[in-house]
Amino acid sequence: MAAPSVEDAYRAGQLILVAEDNETNCDVLQAQLALLGYAADVAHDGVQALAMWRTGRYALLLTDWHMPHMDGLQLTAAIRQAEGPGAYLPIIAISANVLQEHVKRCLASGIDDHLAKPLRLSELRALLKKLPRATDEPLDGTPSLAQPDAQNALPVWDALAFREILGDDTDLQRHIMTKFLASSPKQLSAMAAAHFSGDLALLADLSHSLKSGARAVGAMQFGDLCEQLDNAGSGGDALHCAGLAAQLPQAWVAAEQAIKSHLAI
Repeated sequence: MAAPSVEDAYRAGQLILVAEDNETNCDVLQAQLALLGYAADVAHDGVQALAMWRTGRYALLLTDWHMPHMDGLQLTAAIRQAEGPGAYLPIIAISANVLQEHVKRCLASGIDDHLAKPLRLSELRALLKKLPRATDEPLDGTPSLAQPDAQNALPVWDALAFREILGDDTDLQRHIMTKFLASSPKQLSAMAAAHFSGDLALLADLSHSLKSGARAVGAMQFGDLCEQLDNAGSGGDALHCAGLAAQLPQAWVAAEQAIKSHLAI
């Protein structure tokens, strides 16, 4: 299904607003939406997303939970407070955190549903089928509370998981993987600097951003290590962070080599 232009989607009442600060995640989500026949505008933090929502152009908001300046929860609260009578924007949280407590907090805040990163095309397709052309009511249906498949041993790079996220378009896959390889070293350098300075909160923020991008391209072991760093940094566990940070270079090299090997096929 060919994706409409942004203006055609707006006129049809189908334009989607994506709030996401991670470049790889933005690229993946926009590509997925296009594959499913939808057009979207992107905001790179909650403050920008709120300003864009005020234009009245959007039929649906897909928002990351963890963003700078204004997170997904704060963004949802601001929108719900500002909505006038008869107005209702469906809001879907997209988060790498799938703990039930987190999901319940999302839904209690005024968010309509929750999907786990990285998104599979089938999950996103099912959710978008709920998108009305014009509505003043919340989305119908039971929240999906999407959970990742249980895995005992994560692969360095998972081709099947990557295809589930982006489909079988090899040119699109190559584009996303190439951008991930180009952008990740800068994020890793920032993480190393945060660790060296003892800024565990910043280290957790950077790890949170990188983990979902890594999983989106199938770098499962590397993404899992970033998740552990996110949790340890958020918990203020400097000793655990030090041990995990020491593993990052090797994990990155393994993921990079696996992806480059695939790109060379």
